[in-house]
Amino acid sequence: MAKILVVDDDVTTQLVLEHCLASEGHQVLLAGDGEAGLALAIESRPQVVICDWMMPKLDGLGLCQALKLQQGGSAPFFILVTAREQVDDRVRGLDAGADDLLAKPVEVPELLARVRAGLRVQAMNQTVRDSNQQLSQALKNLKRTQTRLVQSEKMSSLSQVVAGLAHEVNNPVTFIQGNLPHLRDYIEDLIGLVHQYQEELPQPSPTLQAKLAATDLDYLHSDCDRILSSIQSGSDRIRDIVYSLRSFSRLDEAGLKSVNLNEGIEQALRLLAHRFEANGRVGIQVRRQYANLPLVECCAQDVNQVFFHLIDNAVDALMERCDQDYDAISPLVRIETAATPTGVTVTIANNGPAIPANLQAQIFDPFFTTKPVGKGRGLGLAIAYQVAQQHSGSLVCHSEPNGETQFAFTLPAEPQAEAAAAWISTPDLPALETTPPR
Repeated sequence: MAKILVVDDDVTTQLVLEHCLASEGHQVLLAGDGEAGLALAIESRPQVVICDWMMPKLDGLGLCQALKLQQGGSAPFFILVTAREQVDDRVRGLDAGADDLLAKPVEVPELLARVRAGLRVQAMNQTVRDSNQQLSQALKNLKRTQTRLVQSEKMSSLSQVVAGLAHEVNNPVTFIQGNLPHLRDYIEDLIGLVHQYQEELPQPSPTLQAKLAATDLDYLHSDCDRILSSIQSGSDRIRDIVYSLRSFSRLDEAGLKSVNLNEGIEQALRLLAHRFEANGRVGIQVRRQYANLPLVECCAQDVNQVFFHLIDNAVDALMERCDQDYDAISPLVRIETAATPTGVTVTIANNGPAIPANLQAQIFDPFFTTKPVGKGRGLGLAIAYQVAQQHSGSLVCHSEPNGETQFAFTLPAEPQAEAAAAWISTPDLPALETTPPR
């Protein structure tokens, strides 16, 4: 039926209580003093403790207080047995944490009735604890769902913005790039025509000579080339940004798709390139080491978001470290991909401030953030963790003082999956200067 601990320094009382409780089908444990009773209660975790008040070493009140303090809401139902009949003594016993008091000499029917009442209380407490646990899990699930809905809505809005941006920007960029060769040809024709006039009319009028001298035709010719090259470079940059936005958000892809994770990392770096520039502080360097990875079947849009959040958080950490001590470090983001027997692992590390050990278990909780108010919503790492879980993968953090803070993102991949080409790792260059292979 139930496990009951009897603590009494009187052997006769122990035997009597053991006999009557065992006859009801209970498992009875015996202890001869408070210290032995405490050790046995911690080891065996009985549902009910029947304890004499007056004992050597540790009395009943001390044992009761120690159990309640250590085990809290899961402590056993405590029946304190006492010959004291004063109201003040009973109040003192209840205030010490005893759930019930039993007067000496012990009447067996009363004892059994109080034990039954105690077991009912314990059963109800267990039901409450189970309900609280279920509610706590339901609340966590609700927060995860809420976070996922927020992210889904955000990505949906982002997709619409990117689609409109790509459409609106792509048309004028195409127009510019399509007309640049013609413009270059027209300028060359005009310059050639002017030179031809100079050859056939070597002695122009004084007015025309003054105009030619003021115009500096040779400089105009060379500068036009530079201007056209700048326009070409700028339009190429806009085209690449639009391409990166479309690829990053995977607007034309839905559901699971076999992707090269190295490419997704590069796209995230491109979008965050502006954050690696110096801008009045030490520029952040990026060291990348890409392995030959098997193609991974995943939701590319979600996985790209993981890379974006992890790299963005790494930059935030480095900026925080630099703001605290400008010359403390050479800011570095290290990115490494590796193939494992069961999948692929992407490690994104930085040499910024370490995450305190007491916070590492909370960093993936929704809405938990160590950033100042207004600088973080506590969703980035929570979303990244959920994406890993939804893809049957994992996301773990390892951070040590005066060392690296690493986030290892692992996804499963079929062993026979087609291998994706590895890109040549780059030295410590700002992300702005890197370009993915064609």
